[in-house]
Amino acid sequence: MISYDVQERILTVSLFGEIDHHTSAGMRSEIDGLIRKYSPLCLILDFSGVDFCDSSGIALVLGRYRLMQSLGGE
Repeated sequence: MISYDVQERILTVSLFGEIDHHTSAGMRSEIDGLIRKYSPLCLILDFSGVDFCDSSGIALVLGRYRLMQSLGGE
C-alpha cells in the first residue's frame, strides 16, 4: 500500500507493509502512474512504514531511480 503527497513538483511516496514479489509490481505500477501524472522533478520514497523488504523492494527503488533520471529528475 502507498500514499503520496505532491508539493512544488516534489512527489513523496510513503510505502507501507511488506515489499516482496507479491506486492512490488502493484506498488511499481502505482508509483509510475503518479510520476506520469505529476511529472515531478524529485521523487522521495519514504520507507518508514515498511515492515519487510526483500530484493523486490531494492529493484523497485532502482527502477524508479532510473525512470526519474531518464525524465531529467532525481
